[in-house]
Amino acid sequence: MSAAPTSEPLSTPQDWLRAAAGMTDAIRERDWSATSLGPRDNWPESLRSLTRLMLASAQPMFIAWGPQATWLYNDAFVPILGTKHPTALGLPALTEVWREADAVLAPLFAQVFAGHSVQMDDFALDLDRDGTLREAHFSFSYTPARDEAGDVRGLFGVCTETTRHVIGERRLAQVTARQRQQFEQAPGFIIVTSGPEHTVDFVNEAHRRMFGSQDWVGRTIREAFPSLEGQGLFEQLDGVFSTGEPFEAAGSEVRYRRGPDAPEEQHFLSFVYAPIFDEHGHVEGVFCEGFDVTAQHRAQTVLTQREEQLRLAIEAAEVGLWDVDQVNGTLFWPPRVKAMFGISPEVPVTMADFYQGLHPEDRERTSLAFAAAVDPVSRDLYDVEYRTVGKEDGVIRWVAAKGRGVFNDDGVCTRVIGTAIDVSARKHAEEHLRLMVNELNHRVKNSLATVQAIVTQTLRSASVTPVIREALTGRILALAKAHDVLTETRWTGANLQEIAEQAAGPYRHLGPGFEIKGPPVVLPPRTAIAMALAFHELATNAAKYGALSSERGQVSLTWTAEPSPAGGVLLEVEWRECGGPAVVAPQTTGFGTRLIERSLSADLGGQARLSFEAEGLVCRIEALVHDEPTETVAGVTWPAGG
Repeated sequence: MSAAPTSEPLSTPQDWLRAAAGMTDAIRERDWSATSLGPRDNWPESLRSLTRLMLASAQPMFIAWGPQATWLYNDAFVPILGTKHPTALGLPALTEVWREADAVLAPLFAQVFAGHSVQMDDFALDLDRDGTLREAHFSFSYTPARDEAGDVRGLFGVCTETTRHVIGERRLAQVTARQRQQFEQAPGFIIVTSGPEHTVDFVNEAHRRMFGSQDWVGRTIREAFPSLEGQGLFEQLDGVFSTGEPFEAAGSEVRYRRGPDAPEEQHFLSFVYAPIFDEHGHVEGVFCEGFDVTAQHRAQTVLTQREEQLRLAIEAAEVGLWDVDQVNGTLFWPPRVKAMFGISPEVPVTMADFYQGLHPEDRERTSLAFAAAVDPVSRDLYDVEYRTVGKEDGVIRWVAAKGRGVFNDDGVCTRVIGTAIDVSARKHAEEHLRLMVNELNHRVKNSLATVQAIVTQTLRSASVTPVIREALTGRILALAKAHDVLTETRWTGANLQEIAEQAAGPYRHLGPGFEIKGPPVVLPPRTAIAMALAFHELATNAAKYGALSSERGQVSLTWTAEPSPAGGVLLEVEWRECGGPAVVAPQTTGFGTRLIERSLSADLGGQARLSFEAEGLVCRIEALVHDEPTETVAGVTWPAGG
């Protein structure tokens, strides 16, 4: 810095600081004699003129004059000083006023005092203006201040604080970078364009992955993605930019190529074009975000097709769907279900119509079944057949209904959904068939009775022994009883337990009698008849010659049933006698033995063996039981070909 100027007395006593306000008063009232500038009246004209210029300006200005760079400033500069005002006036600029920034400012001051101007924009300084060192930014111009001789005697500064602007821009840049990072990581594809030509500014990873847009930035969308031409997407972009109105597409079909030689792909996209506005409210770009919903679209297409197939199947099967809203107490019945209750299609219905429409004899049973379906503990399947009495026509109909309750997380049934089918025709056919079956059974029993009478009459001949007469009559009766059991099940099969109990019935009064034990087994008709005849022969023989002929005698009839690797069930039956007379193997084979060991083996598809053990007769029967093929006629199942 140059040496301080020689103080010279003013040529006029008039005060050169004519204005009287703010910093002008502060400079006038300051005692300058203790500073390097000396008394104010002795300041050189160059400093006076520069001071008057500074004080008259609305722009923040300051002067650093003399060897200590003594600090002067105007009113506009006061906010920049903060708490340093007013004590900063007249202090050395670097060592006192801005001592925390001396290392940064000193080289700049040295350039100016060497005669060089300095211009800085958004210059960063760490300043203490409120007791805390904080970041600050300034745009300023430092100009050498010369005296009358042209020597540099000080520094004249014009500055504007840009701290708020710089930090705001930085924060905006950080926010923008953070947004771009979020956009980059977003699951949906994002692209940002600017200008009416839609120049690409940004694409995220999802967009690059889906469209191959790695090199799009800086190119217009039409240049970068020419395969979209002719699908209206460019025109929609133009419309958003020109009108400022967003555009939204849901599941829109889009065809494109990822590159000039790449194959065309078909996708379904849901996306939105949103305008980007500048600070004046003018559209400057378009933001696009979207998702590839191709998989969902295809799944929905399949679902729609299946729903249509289901609708057609329901229509073909004449099934009615119903839905009970347990929360609001409402009932949905389509016209088909209403017809089952004799109600017109347009008439609204409630649960009261359901209960009132039930036949009195079926109301309690059906109501209990529905209650079990909505019970959170049982949650039973609602599966019931009931009669209805038409509300409008009084016609009695049969309905087969099925349904299932829907329960929330608290276990409360909120809905019951199900189906209903009018099965009146089937029920009438079943009733008619039942009458026919009963009539047929009656006639079969009459025929067997006639056969029995003819046999009895024929066997009255003196040449026929009573033993033969009784044996033949008993066998016919056993056959008739087996027919009774099968008739009750419409010849679909007979329970082995029932066949055994039927054989034991006539002999329960003899001695300790029978022990019958085994798991549930249903025998097909042919096997059931063969087993009934075998049990009859064994029981008759036991009553005459075996265990049942003795007061202490007993018969144990047991069986096991296990799944067979060849299919069906492997049945093992054991007839064991004990407590009777001594057993002696017969010298000849009678009809009963042949029936059991030969005919029974053939009918059972297995084998039957008689063993004359010391304790009593033992008969072991092994049979492979298969379900016989069946067919349904008028809703009733019968053995196929029966």
